Amino acid sequence: FKRLFGVAGSGIARARRAPRDSGATILLKGSDTVIAKPDGSVAINSNATPWLATGGSGDTLSGLIAGLLGQGMTAFDAACAGTWIHAECGRAFGPGLIADDLANEVPGILKFLLGMREG
Repeated sequence: FKRLFGVAGSGIARARRAPRDSGATILLKGSDTVIAKPDGSVAINSNATPWLATGGSGDTLSGLIAGLLGQGMTAFDAACAGTWIHAECGRAFGPGLIADDLANEVPGILKFLLGMREG
């Protein structure tokens, strides 16, 4: 992130400056993921688990966001929703998670959001 945007400071400060410089919605993944858009709006997702710190997890998150974008969500809304769903998938699977496990959890999380099953 620093090499790409050349910004230092807290996650929020870095995430706020990057979209102003790039004109894009930015997601700074971490234990608290910061999502920011060029107008300075910021969302913080704090439901992540340490089990998501595994190779390929970020790729899965990108795929979730891309799928939501393809369904017509704005970049900011897709990043926020995708990040929350991703974290809940990690929480649902638990310890021992590898990135391939995340996709199998998505339907259950979506059903929960739609009120089709208890969480």
